[in-house]
Amino acid sequence: MLAGLPSQFTSQGGGKSALEVRLKISPMQKCSYCGSANKDDVDSCSECGTDLSEPETPIILPTPHRAMSGFLQSIWEHFAVKRRQFYVAGFLIGALGGLVGTMRHAGHGFSWACLPAGGAMGVGAVWLLSFAEKLQGRIDRERAKGNPALLQQAVFVVLGLISLIVVTLLVGAVCVYLL
Repeated sequence: MLAGLPSQFTSQGGGKSALEVRLKISPMQKCSYCGSANKDDVDSCSECGTDLSEPETPIILPTPHRAMSGFLQSIWEHFAVKRRQFYVAGFLIGALGGLVGTMRHAGHGFSWACLPAGGAMGVGAVWLLSFAEKLQGRIDRERAKGNPALLQQAVFVVLGLISLIVVTLLVGAVCVYLL
């Protein structure tokens, strides 16, 4: 035994300059309810009787991005899915996005213009998606009739590209205005 170390410590290294000390501990598990230490081979806590065979349930804390995503999803489900008010949902989601965007750059000052601008972009996004859905429906109906739909597909692609360019310009204009 080394001077000052109890017998449960062992030294290893055989006289080398570095001394490795290891603590011999019997395996223990901690009770999730009372915090008492229990041997690994027991099924219940010796203090409170809590079942130790079931793993404790982790508490899931949402990150700000996941919380925001859940909030946006609940807005969409409440207005668009349940009430079929797609444009209201688009406006609210866009306005909230504009609010978060302007708060993220608080050094530039807060502008109330971000709410209607973001809302307008949300409404525009809903319109764009509904328009694309209608065009795709027409293409599908023509195909079901056996008619070639190449012209309609070309119109669909061209209008989709024009819409994307317009949305990109609007977003850029709002960003320049707000920043």
